[in-house]
Amino acid sequence: MNHRHRFNWKNYILFSEYLHQNNTFEEEQTINRVISSRCYYGVFKPFEDYLKDKKIHPPMKDGYGNDLGSHDRVIYYVEKNLNRKIGRKLKRLKIYRVIADYKANEHISKRDRENIIMLSKQVFNYIEEKLKR
Repeated sequence: MNHRHRFNWKNYILFSEYLHQNNTFEEEQTINRVISSRCYYGVFKPFEDYLKDKKIHPPMKDGYGNDLGSHDRVIYYVEKNLNRKIGRKLKRLKIYRVIADYKANEHISKRDRENIIMLSKQVFNYIEEKLKR
C-alpha cells in the first residue's frame, strides 16, 4: 500500500453529489444509503485526521460521565472545542450514517439525501476554511 499521499476525503462528498445527480441505479434506497455513509466519512475523517495531526486526544467521556465511542469522541470534541453548530451537523450526519449502515428497517428519503449532501458540504466548507491553514 502506498502511503505517500493522503486521500482527499472531499472526494466522498463529490462522488455522492455525482450519484445524486446521475442516479441510474434502480434501487434508490441503496443510493441514499451509499450517499449517507460516504458523506459522513467525507467530513468525519478530516476531523479525525486533524486531531491526530495536532496530537489532540478527545475525552473518553462526555460532560455527564458517559463513555464515548471513537466517533462520538471526535464529534464531542468538535462540538465543545471547535464549533458547536458544526459539531451538531456532524452528529446529524452520523445518525444518518448509522441508519444507512445498520438499520435495514429504516428508510432514507430522497429529501434526506439532499439534506445530507447539503450538511456535508457545509461541514466540509468549515474544515477547508478553519482547519486547513
